[in-house]
Amino acid sequence: MRTRDFSRTPPLGRAEALVVTDRARSAAGAPGLVWQRRFRERGVAGGRGGSGGPGGSGGPGGSGRDARRRGVLAFFATTADAGRFAAGVPAGEQGFVHVYAAEPEGYTNGVWRAEDRRMAHVERFTALSGEVRRGVEPPRVAEDGDGAAGSGDGRRPGGGGRGRTAAAGRAGRTPRANPGLADARAMFVGATRYTGPLAWLALARTWYPMVAKMQRLRGFRWYAVYWSAPFTLGTLAFFSGRDELLAFARMPEHRDLMRWITDGERWGTGGYIRLHGRADAGDAAPDAGDAPASDAVDVRGGAA
Repeated sequence: MRTRDFSRTPPLGRAEALVVTDRARSAAGAPGLVWQRRFRERGVAGGRGGSGGPGGSGGPGGSGRDARRRGVLAFFATTADAGRFAAGVPAGEQGFVHVYAAEPEGYTNGVWRAEDRRMAHVERFTALSGEVRRGVEPPRVAEDGDGAAGSGDGRRPGGGGRGRTAAAGRAGRTPRANPGLADARAMFVGATRYTGPLAWLALARTWYPMVAKMQRLRGFRWYAVYWSAPFTLGTLAFFSGRDELLAFARMPEHRDLMRWITDGERWGTGGYIRLHGRADAGDAAPDAGDAPASDAVDVRGGAA
């Protein structure tokens, strides 16, 4: 369910900003630091410090597809904390430092929802930029005649609408040289509190195919999974722009998972998702409305 109150979510859900940089390996001791994770990218275009594309993302003259890039992702309590850390990262001709700010509105469910304890998906998807400009209402998460994805009977999430996925995956394959995190302008952080190992087992049957398809999408840049005791799993995922991120959310596999996990509390009791956008000075996210999201995924399917 949509919300602006993240007071009951885990710490990452309450963090208002994120810094991603390959000029530092740690943010330990930085004021306002909530959580950090080191990253490593392989096969990125341009490698560490490549400067042939936006944000130092590589391109002509880069070091090639076998280049490696390492750095840190650091979440901060406030955008001011993130800005101070970013400003203190050692300068250099190579490398990048990007600051991401959390959007005011996101999603919470169950025990992590401040307004109530319901596990429920939203009625409609978040509008893509092209839909906003045209005044088009985004499609419903649960389309008429499309049965719920998971009914508490032990079946794996999903089960319908799979015929649309193959063509959608082929249409949105990522170029061989992924620019990686240096080129990402939108990301989401989220987590779900599952009820135990059986829920993880049910999740896995759709999770792995979904991730494989996500990595082939045109706008995909990087992702990682994190764990919190006892049964919480979370995801960090970066995309070239906000519309590309939202288009991923409409993939049938992701829609099925969200509808499955919000169908009562058999498989999970809480969840949250927050979207972040690049807030670098003078940097603006690309207008994905000029590149229809349907080129990347089938927007007839979707997720909460």
